[in-house]
Amino acid sequence: MAYDYTFHEKIIMAFITGISNFACLPGLLLMNLFERPFQFYIGLFTMITSFMYHVTESLEMNIYMEPGKWHELDNIGSICCINSLLISMMNSYRNNSKQLKMNLFSIFFVMIIQANNPWDLFNTIFPISVYILILIYDFLMNGIPKFNYNTMRRGLGILILAISMFIKGLDEHSDYMRIAHSLWHISIGIATFYLWQIQEKRFISFREVFDESYHKFIRPSIIW
Repeated sequence: MAYDYTFHEKIIMAFITGISNFACLPGLLLMNLFERPFQFYIGLFTMITSFMYHVTESLEMNIYMEPGKWHELDNIGSICCINSLLISMMNSYRNNSKQLKMNLFSIFFVMIIQANNPWDLFNTIFPISVYILILIYDFLMNGIPKFNYNTMRRGLGILILAISMFIKGLDEHSDYMRIAHSLWHISIGIATFYLWQIQEKRFISFREVFDESYHKFIRPSIIW
């Protein structure tokens, strides 16, 4: 670890870094409402593996596997989640079957890249950059979809904060108790909640996504 933490600090850090992963719960519920099982399960996978990684690393203990292994799985899930969001913005892949194929290829691609060296930042940036380039190519060839720009501005604004917290958290020697990294978890969870809805006719609020009656009556027809 970067700091010589006391036992109590390790407990607090495990709580902070672990519980902050649950900021993605609204996004998972949103995927359930939109009936997108792939996105729901890859998001759930990422939330669980990230939680296990940070708790086991903070407490310096193994639970089923060592923290580094949980970290590798977390990297794979996180990159696939970002790629899945990029895929959802493409005009060429509006069809659910085509989106699924692109998402499955993303898993295949990311796993190979990460297996080379998960601690090399290039192996995180490269697969995301490839999908950003595919998105730009799709916009050039097929036009930009009709976005809700108010929702997009909110999402991108919070995304900028998320990226800044991620970059700050890369240096564990300056990120006491991984507070900046925990803020990355929270802000990326909020940002993606907005960004997943930039093509929706109606914005679903955080309150509504936790409303059981809303889950009961919502239908996929709200998706364009």
